[in-house]
Amino acid sequence: ADADGFVDSLPDGVDTIVGERGVSLSGGQRQRIALARALYKNPTLLLIDDTTSALDPTTEQNIIRRLREKDYLSCLIVASRPSTVAVATKVVHMEHGVIQDIGAHEDLLRRSDDYRLLIESYESDRKSHE
Repeated sequence: ADADGFVDSLPDGVDTIVGERGVSLSGGQRQRIALARALYKNPTLLLIDDTTSALDPTTEQNIIRRLREKDYLSCLIVASRPSTVAVATKVVHMEHGVIQDIGAHEDLLRRSDDYRLLIESYESDRKSHE
């Protein structure tokens, strides 16, 4: 979960008391700890609900790459970041709880105007906040 670097830098490493709900950790650090805990038992299925939303893009991509390297693991990722969606094997595009389309990110961009507009709006919003 790309947590080893910051965990090693804590005063007592993995034995550091971080307070209730990890109040002394950043949002990204809490997300990486939560993911590390979920991966600890080597699950075969992992449901991730915007677990990387507080991470910088480089850390997020490192985590996604490492998850994809685990042959035994299937991930169902609920994501709003186009960078996360783009690396998925299969994307399920939903609107108002109804499946609109299923396929690879690039395929959906080509064939679905609604999907393309959604991705473009996220990108536009991201650029306006930089």
